[in-house]
Amino acid sequence: MTGGNKSRKALWAGERSDFKRGFTLYELLVVLAIVSLLSVMVVARFRAGQKNYALANAKQAFVATVRQAQSMATSGTEMPGYDTIGGYGVYVQSANSYILFFNTNSGKEHQGGSGSVAINTVNLTNEITVSGAGNTIFFLPPQPVTYLNGETTLESLDFIFTREGNNQTVRVTKYGSIDY
Repeated sequence: MTGGNKSRKALWAGERSDFKRGFTLYELLVVLAIVSLLSVMVVARFRAGQKNYALANAKQAFVATVRQAQSMATSGTEMPGYDTIGGYGVYVQSANSYILFFNTNSGKEHQGGSGSVAINTVNLTNEITVSGAGNTIFFLPPQPVTYLNGETTLESLDFIFTREGNNQTVRVTKYGSIDY
C-alpha cells in the first residue's frame, strides 16, 4: 500500500485509517427517535397496568371482606357488648362503598340502623365503582347458610367493579362460593 490510500480490505480488517470514527447526526437522530418511541410505549403500558392493578386491588378487597363475614359466621365470632349475633354479612351501600356488618336479631339482610351494626365501612376511590347497590350477602351461623338479599333461592349475585371502562366481576353463589 502506498501513500494515504488503503484498500477496503485493510479498513475492514480494523487497521487504522485516516477516516475519523463516530456517528453522523442522521444516525444519532434515528436512534433518538427509536428510543423516544419505545419510552412512550413503556409509559403507556405502565399507566394501563396501574389502572388494572387498582381495579384488581378493589375487587380483591371486596372478596376478602365477603370471606371475612363468612369466616366470622362459621367460627361463631362474638362481638363485645352484644349477647346475640344473628349472623354476618356484606352490604353494598352505594356504587362507592360497602359495609361489613353483623345483625343483633334474626334478620337475614342489612337492616339499616335497627338491628345491623357496622364493623367496617369500605369506601372505594372516586375512579372505581361497584354495581349492586342495595344488595346483601349474609351468612347465618353455625352452618353457615348463605342468604343473597335475604333469600336462599337466588342462585348468585354479581358485583361488577368498573374503572374507566374496564370491568372485573365477583360472583357470590347461594352455596357461599366466591368466584372472581
